[in-house]
Amino acid sequence: LEINDYPQQARWKVVQKESSDLVAEITGAAVICRGTYVAPGRKPNVGERKLYLAIEAGSRQAVAEAKRELQRILDEKTMEVGIGDDRKYGKYSI
Repeated sequence: LEINDYPQQARWKVVQKESSDLVAEITGAAVICRGTYVAPGRKPNVGERKLYLAIEAGSRQAVAEAKRELQRILDEKTMEVGIGDDRKYGKYSI
């Protein structure tokens, strides 16, 4: 589940231990944050992947449930903070 393009607060919310514990409790899936943050307007370097959550579970159904729950958390937090809030804090403008 790619999370790179979500606001910073939404990304933080899904990588917090309490969120991954909740998903594990509900679905039995493990959630691992992988990849590298790539700023808006930039492309990842060769061999690099944008920030994403790797979801591992014993069944495809558990993975799908975990993905749905994480997506719900991301969408909820994004609505709370607004879509473009993290971009206004950039050091430079283009």
